[in-house]
Amino acid sequence: VSSCFSDTCFDIFWNIELTRDGTDCVMKQQTGNLILRNPIFAWIVLATLAILLVPLIAMQFTTEVRWDRTDFIVMGVLLSGMATLFVLAARKISPQQRTVVGVLFGAVFLYVWAELAVGVFSNLGS
Repeated sequence: VSSCFSDTCFDIFWNIELTRDGTDCVMKQQTGNLILRNPIFAWIVLATLAILLVPLIAMQFTTEVRWDRTDFIVMGVLLSGMATLFVLAARKISPQQRTVVGVLFGAVFLYVWAELAVGVFSNLGS
């Protein structure tokens, strides 16, 4: 999906800069991979790591929290994956729809988390 403004175009998903050549946009310069060049994804990783510190620190003070390496990996993938998917989806939709999409992503996150933790509707967590 490309958006053209005056004589410059940008492909939002691939982060490719394009220039207007007559009636079409043609590739001028590739500025890099969206995920590697965009600071929002670095913030997602930092936020994920900060959230994962909570159970890690809790494990030092109580025996109630018992996470192993797999739990940290699964929760890290779930947190960073949902946040990344939300950012990519939010860039494709209008600002009015972002709240609805955010709530949907939050609901899916909570559902998957509950399923993996205790198996609310299935035996995934058991």
